Amino acid sequence: MRPARLPSPLPFVPVEELGGRPHVMVDGAPRPGTLLTLSHWPSSPTPGRLARDLSAEIALAYLTERRHWCAGCEAVSVDHLDQDGLTAAFVLADPAGAAARAELLVEVARAGDFAVVRDERAARVSMALDGLAAAGLGPRELVELLPSLLDEPTAYESHYRAELESLRASQAALASGSCALREVRPADLAIFEVDDRLPSVRWRRFGRGGEGPLHPMALHSATAAGRVLVVQGRRLRYHDRYETWVRLASRRPPLRRDLVPLAARLSEAEPDGRAWGADGPATLEPVLAPGGGESTLDAAFVTETICAYLLEAPPAWDPYRAGGAFLAAGAEAGHPAARGGAERPLTRGVSGRAGPRAGTSARGPARHRGRFRARPSA
Repeated sequence: MRPARLPSPLPFVPVEELGGRPHVMVDGAPRPGTLLTLSHWPSSPTPGRLARDLSAEIALAYLTERRHWCAGCEAVSVDHLDQDGLTAAFVLADPAGAAARAELLVEVARAGDFAVVRDERAARVSMALDGLAAAGLGPRELVELLPSLLDEPTAYESHYRAELESLRASQAALASGSCALREVRPADLAIFEVDDRLPSVRWRRFGRGGEGPLHPMALHSATAAGRVLVVQGRRLRYHDRYETWVRLASRRPPLRRDLVPLAARLSEAEPDGRAWGADGPATLEPVLAPGGGESTLDAAFVTETICAYLLEAPPAWDPYRAGGAFLAAGAEAGHPAARGGAERPLTRGVSGRAGPRAGTSARGPARHRGRFRARPSA
């Protein structure tokens, strides 16, 4: 339902052209000239009454909250290029157009940020935006293009056709039984066991290419778990979902752990000395995986080791904490020792992958063996 009155449209100005003029920053961090921030990022000064899961939802909520309308703002901007940021910027640049397309706008943002698909039209638009950005279009052009993309996504089919086929192939694999989904509820972990014969598919995520047995949109749409482990024979890959990096309003997933000590623990258990690698907790979607993608360890042992670590290790990232999301090593969320923890740089698309850390043992999880019986997902 369209609000009776809407704020005046704000011209979209790329962040590098702001020059300090007063503006609204969406889906990002405030900078000189920011009068209002509409973002789900950690430490964002977004008004609490507007809090939502996605920045696009926050921007749409802003349309109905006149008390927060930004007097004196001359522009709207976003400091990076992704679907949630572009859709949020469009809301303020064209409030009437956004209100008329609100439901689909939110689903495009959800498909881009969280890789969750509730409507295939949204997946098409999300993929097309990524494809057009890869072809060289900038945020201003993409914001201007959004109405036609939302209304006629098939006109841009050449920019999403190949990836949409990857998504459909992954959805078919899940439906056919070529991939079994089990969930370990205490650890908030979803385990996808994939048939060795399933071929890899390609995708784009956060502006970068990826490849694996299942498209992220198929994985994340199949489970609400915040942690995901994909097992295909000797190939294993774990990641924390992006929902655990931002501040969700609808629920609070378990806080992230630092995966680097876990990588060291698994490295020590490898009989041939191969090393596991892990991204730091400030990475958008931290990955834990063996070198070369393959491990000589039994998948059940790896699963139990991961589960035990997730339950025992202290939190390393709390997006709800005042003063910064990164928690100092060994500091519990909310503990006084955590308050002085410095944040790591936050850059989209830049990996925080680190090598194994010495001084940890792979023997600790053995006492948990048998506790983590993954149950089939309903």
